[in-house]
Amino acid sequence: MEPRIIIAGVGIDKMDAVAGFIEAGKREFGADLTETIQLTPEEKAELEDKKTKQDHRLSPEERAERLAKAFDEIETAVGKITTSDDWQRYLDFQGKFHNYSARNCLWLLAQAEQRKMELGQVASYRAWQKMGRNVNKGEHGYKVLAPIVYKHEKSAEEIEADRRNVGAIKSSTGLPADPDAPTERHVRGFRLETVFDVSQTSGEPLPTSPAIQRLEGECPPEIIDAIRAEIEGMGYEVKPTNGNLAGWSDSTNGRTLPGAKAVQIRDDLSPAQTAKTLTHELAHIVMEHTNSDVQAETEAESVAYITMKHFGIDSGDYSFGYVSSWAKDTAVVQRSAETIRKTATTLADRLEARMEQQIQQDVTADRHADMSVGPELEISF
Repeated sequence: MEPRIIIAGVGIDKMDAVAGFIEAGKREFGADLTETIQLTPEEKAELEDKKTKQDHRLSPEERAERLAKAFDEIETAVGKITTSDDWQRYLDFQGKFHNYSARNCLWLLAQAEQRKMELGQVASYRAWQKMGRNVNKGEHGYKVLAPIVYKHEKSAEEIEADRRNVGAIKSSTGLPADPDAPTERHVRGFRLETVFDVSQTSGEPLPTSPAIQRLEGECPPEIIDAIRAEIEGMGYEVKPTNGNLAGWSDSTNGRTLPGAKAVQIRDDLSPAQTAKTLTHELAHIVMEHTNSDVQAETEAESVAYITMKHFGIDSGDYSFGYVSSWAKDTAVVQRSAETIRKTATTLADRLEARMEQQIQQDVTADRHADMSVGPELEISF
C-alpha cells in the first residue's frame, strides 16, 4: 500500500504547516513530499500559492539575468520619457518660471490666504504671454519684490582680484562667479512686480510631468517583514506615520532620517507601495546617502524597482516617472549603473536570506508545537 501522510487538526494554520513540512522534506531528505499529503483541491491551490510566494531562490546565473533585465527596463523607460516631445516641452516650461526667494514665497502665501485662494504656478503678465496664455480680464495679481539689477564693467584690476579670490565671489544666482567675466551684475534695490497664478489665465494647456502613480495591490507579508527586519538590522527604526509626513508634500511616501536613525513611512499605503517605499529607503541607508539629490534619488529608486522586480512586484507605474523626474535623461542612470546593479543584487540576497531564516524558524516552531492540544499531526501508513 502506498504510504500517505495526513495532516489534520493542526493548531496553527494548516497550510502553513503543510508548506513547512514540504520545505523540511526538501532540505533534510532532498525529496518533494507534496504528492504524499492528502489535500482537497482547494487546499492544493492554496499550497501552490504559498510555495510560489516562498520560492524566491534562484541560481546565481538566473538572479544576474533577472536583475540585468530589470535594469534595462528602467533605463529604457526613462529614456522614452525623457526624450519625448512632451517631456522636453515640460522642462522648457519649468525653466521659464522664476525661482522666488523664501521671503517672496511667504508673502505670496499670505496674500493668497487673505483671498482664500490656493496658488499653483505664478508668473508675470508678459511671462504668461510668452507661454501662450493670457491673464483673464478683471484679474487682480499678487505682489512680489523683484531685484533691480545693473551691469558693471569690470576693470583689469577687478578681474585680477577676482582671479585671486576664485570660488569666494558669488554671482547673482548664488553660484561661484566667473573671475574672467568682463561684466558682473549688481543688485541696487528692489521694486514691486505683479504676478498672476495659473488659475487666473487661459490659453495653451500647460505641460505636465510624467505620471507618478502610487502602487495598488498586494505584496506577500513575508517580503515586507524581511525589508523591515533588514532596515532594523542596520540600526534604524521604522516609524509609520498617520497620513502625510510633517512638512512634506502629499506625494511623499517615506523618508530616511540618518541623524535620528529612523525611517518614516505613511501608514495609508497599499502593501505593494509599502514594500517599494521601504526598499527605496533601505537603498538610501545601504548606499549611505545623506542628501536627496539627483544621484541619490535616481540610485535609490532604481534599486527599489530592480529589487521589487526580482520578487515579482512591478513598480514601473511609480518608479519610471519618479526616476525621470530626477534624472532628466538616461546619462544619470548610466553613470550609476554599476552601483545600482551591485546594491540591488546585495539587497535581493539579503532579503532572500531573511525570508529563508523566517521559514526555518517557522518549521522549527512547527516541530516543537504543543502536542497536548490534540492530534495535531497524524501520520498514517
